Formats: sequence, C-alpha cells, structure tokens
Amino acid sequence: VHRCFCTDDTLLRYLCARDCNLNAALSNLRDTLRWREATVLQSDGRCQACVKDPCSHCFFCIGTDRFGRHVVYSCAGRAANKVVGDNMMHMALELERLFEGNAIPGKIVWLVDFRGFGLRDCNPRMGMTTVPMFSNHYPERMGQIILFDPPMVFHTMYRAIQAILDPVTKAKIKIVKGSVSLMRFVENEVQHDPGMQKWLQTVYECPPVPGCFPPLEASNELCEDFARRHLARVHEMVRNGGTGTSRL
Repeated sequence: VHRCFCTDDTLLRYLCARDCNLNAALSNLRDTLRWREATVLQSDGRCQACVKDPCSHCFFCIGTDRFGRHVVYSCAGRAANKVVGDNMMHMALELERLFEGNAIPGKIVWLVDFRGFGLRDCNPRMGMTTVPMFSNHYPERMGQIILFDPPMVFHTMYRAIQAILDPVTKAKIKIVKGSVSLMRFVENEVQHDPGMQKWLQTVYECPPVPGCFPPLEASNELCEDFARRHLARVHEMVRNGGTGTSRL
C-alpha cells in the first residue's frame, strides 16, 4: 500500500512543500504514512456518515477548471454533520478518490460557499485541524481557494487560521463577494463546461440548507459522474422526507 502511495509525484510534492529540504520532506512523509494507516487506510473509501445520510457533508468535485484542476464545491450551510472528525475524514476521502489514493499528479480549486455559514460552523477546531491536514498530508494539492461571501463572524476565525498558513498558501486564497463577482469567476474559469456553469449559477439561487441543491436535471449536466450520483442520492432522500428542502 505504501509503495503505491510513494510514487515519484508524491515524493516530488513533499520535496516541494519542504523547499527541497530532504530531511524535512522525509520526516513529513513518514508522519503521513503513519497518519494514513490510522485514518484513510482504515476506511473502505466511502464516507460512512454520507453512506447513512448523503446530506451529512458538502465537499465534492463538480468538474475541472480551464487548467484541468479539480473544482471542489463546499458549503457548510448545506452540511448537516458538524462533527470535526467526520468532516476531516470526508474531505480526506474525497481527495483520496480524486487522486487515486493521493498518488497521482493534480491540484484542486476549492470553492467555499459561505452562504448559510452560522455559529454552529464557527468551531475553531475545524480550521485548526483542516489546515494541518492539507498542509502535512496533502501538500501541493491546493491550486486556488475561493472564499465566496464570507460573513463577519468568519473573519475572527480566519485571523487565527492565517497565523498557521504559509505565504504560498495565503497567496492562493481569493475572497469573492456578491453574485456578480462569483459569476465573473465562473465565466472566466469554467467557460469550457456549460454544465458546471449552469450548476454554479443555479446553486446560488438555492437556500443554503442541508439537502438543497439545483434541480436534478441541472445536476445531471455535470461532467463529474460521482457528483451526479451523490446529488441523485440527496434528491432521493429529500423526496422521501429526509434532511433539507430541495428544488426537484
């Protein structure tokens, strides 16, 4: 298992993340191998919370941008599960899926939709756990992080998170405010994918609550098969009286 993970690309990513310091990269890699044994390798590859309730989390790939980077949409308001450990495992497993055991080349564009973000989402452990996990165990995977409409309540937590961010990661973060700015980003970065464009434009109109996403016909236009299947499960649960209110 470790041999499959320790590809040339993996070794190069760890070297780049530690500024070509061989000892630091090796130490980081060993820590990751131990972490993987205790977490993702104990899983069957599926988020168990989402197996039980597909409305548990909202962090999934919806396609690729114009540079071929995976576009991952997340929205705390649309996630019913607020347990830090469950959310960490969900995000890790999505990255494992996208990069085939986190062994192949590639980056993500993380689109963080803050609409619906409330006090229940202000657990400082979430940010203080997420940043080290990405930095230490998924280095060089972040291509860009788009923070869409972060509320004032988030900025206090963000200031604390910034203290543990390295300058390279800070430079990748962009704050986008208002629907016009979001649509400009969508048009510039995913103009090659009309299905994703339509989905992102439509999701803005949906109330940011668990289980509420664009109509199934819009979701079915996404190129990402996993997203289509996941959203179909969400719609089915809502139709049967589960979490949230969905536009069907």
